[in-house]
Amino acid sequence: MQNSVGRPDDVVAAETLANHIRCNNSFVYALFQAQFRSSLTCPQCRCQSNTFDPFLCVSVPVPQNQRRPVYVTVLYTSQQPRQVKLGLTLPPHADVRELREALASDTKIEERHMLITEVDDLGFHRTFSDSTPLNTIKENDPVYCLELPQLKEASQDTGEYLLLVWVNAVAVEGHGIRFGSPYTMQVPRETGYGDLQKLMLKEMASILHDDVLTGSQPAPLFRVRVLDGLSGSYLDPEVDHPLYVEAVDQALALCEEDAGPLHVRLVLEWDPQTKESTIADDSDPMEEHASVKQLQQSSEQGGAVTLEECFQLYTRAEVLGTDNAWHCPSCKSKQEVEKRLGLWTLPDILVVHLKRFRQSSAKQRSPAKLTTLVNFPLYGFDMTPHLAPAAQDNSGMQTLGGLGWSPWKRPRRHQNGSRYDDNVYDLYAVCNHHGQDLQLGHYTAYCRNPYDTQWYRFDDSRVDTVSESALVTPSAYMLFYQRRGLGGSSSSSSSAASSSSAGSADHWVYRMPRPAPPASRSSEEISKKSGEEVKSAEEDNESKGTFQRNTRNYSTLQPSSKRSIATGTDSGELDRHSDDEACSGTPTGWNQHPGSAKASPKIEVNKSETVSTSPDENASPNKRVLEVQSSNCELSKQSSEVDVTESRV
Repeated sequence: MQNSVGRPDDVVAAETLANHIRCNNSFVYALFQAQFRSSLTCPQCRCQSNTFDPFLCVSVPVPQNQRRPVYVTVLYTSQQPRQVKLGLTLPPHADVRELREALASDTKIEERHMLITEVDDLGFHRTFSDSTPLNTIKENDPVYCLELPQLKEASQDTGEYLLLVWVNAVAVEGHGIRFGSPYTMQVPRETGYGDLQKLMLKEMASILHDDVLTGSQPAPLFRVRVLDGLSGSYLDPEVDHPLYVEAVDQALALCEEDAGPLHVRLVLEWDPQTKESTIADDSDPMEEHASVKQLQQSSEQGGAVTLEECFQLYTRAEVLGTDNAWHCPSCKSKQEVEKRLGLWTLPDILVVHLKRFRQSSAKQRSPAKLTTLVNFPLYGFDMTPHLAPAAQDNSGMQTLGGLGWSPWKRPRRHQNGSRYDDNVYDLYAVCNHHGQDLQLGHYTAYCRNPYDTQWYRFDDSRVDTVSESALVTPSAYMLFYQRRGLGGSSSSSSSAASSSSAGSADHWVYRMPRPAPPASRSSEEISKKSGEEVKSAEEDNESKGTFQRNTRNYSTLQPSSKRSIATGTDSGELDRHSDDEACSGTPTGWNQHPGSAKASPKIEVNKSETVSTSPDENASPNKRVLEVQSSNCELSKQSSEVDVTESRV
């Protein structure tokens, strides 16, 4: 293809389109495909180079003019109040490491003394490592930041230390329900079960009855279950060193390196009677910081973007750096040019893909999902402002040699900036993605029926109606728009009622090619042909001349009369042999070489009527040509029936 510099855009676009549709021309392309225009503009001489590429779907970025809200409950070791809920804002593609840094800045807790975990009503749910993306944490998830005590190093006198993290639970209807807040403590690994119980009770002194610590308590008061280890593993109170068991070793081995210091998660299981006599206050008091309310108010007031803003970001110009410098043919040097991508043409069916997944770092396991709410119009979406502006010398189609037509129509702007009606689109379907991971999740769809104008939700095998107010959600992933007036009808109103008539008339079913008629008729249809139709066919055939097939001449056969010409008795058998199927033997009286100058022999039929076996130029058009079929390729001495065909050979 020639260089596009200095050439009209319409010509370059038409050439690119012609090359593309040679191998990509179908019903789908005609509906869904249009053209991009990519422009490079030199900052010095303003020389512009344009290239055109086809597209079936427009993938627009989602503007990030909001920060993700995260609510974390901080548990201090010595500060009062012990539990404080904070509200933080982080970039949508941030990870837990950035959350840890923000918490360290607000709480003055060292990062290495933090353990960020999720604690629900049943106990510990999961512990977050620094590489965990924040998009895996929902806004309402109970996230805790546990301040850890000053960690002691192992020595010859005390041996190895273990960091223990636990919650309390009581059996209710066969299930353990958490009560109170989590606790942390570091103990020597050689600690016995009785001493371990006393240390834990001392750590929980604020919720115990006054006489619990002063009096002697039987061991064990509770059962200690080890999480992350072997299923159903408990510390044995009869063992001298219960922390030196396989379940504890396995729990330590499963700790992730970037999730904080090595620790063992435990659950203290109480029976209701012992809990009642030991625990005085099982509430979980928590103070809410002012940042929580401020963050909730700001989230309600804003954060959403519009589809118009997505397209504006998509068509915004960018400056290419030195590594991607463009050699300007006018300046004869490399320039850091301005690159802009725009829509040159628009398809009948516009598919818009919202880029909700973003890979923020190489360490990130899966792309982070953006849950930003994108407000998209249901009716009357005008695409005129997002069309690539044409050059001043490309204002008309005269550059195409007066053709003025293209398979993909080039929309234009009015001089006064008003819109063209064929640039207006109405929504007819939405594809939703539910989940926080690109590889996992669930897809649903909203589709509008053009006949009853009702929206329906498709969720696997379940289909139900849905209101228009419920269509715009943060789960919207792909939008399907149809050009208003597609198929010849138009709709000037953006309401659902006015669009229904156009939608039903423009349904894709009506654009499918009509089915081909049957190639042949049945024998019953042929037998029902009336005598008037036969007579009409005879009159039409009188005007037919001879035609050639292979090397032999044929005369147009005329329909026979109602009587059949036979040599004896009537027979209904038709001659189905073609010339090439004739037997090798030549019947007596026939020319050995077709087309020879010898006189054509004649066959006597009923001793009263003779018919020439070869075409006679002087014969009248109504003269019948008879085909005689013989099984043994000899003329039978007996009388045989000869049928006259009623159609052309």
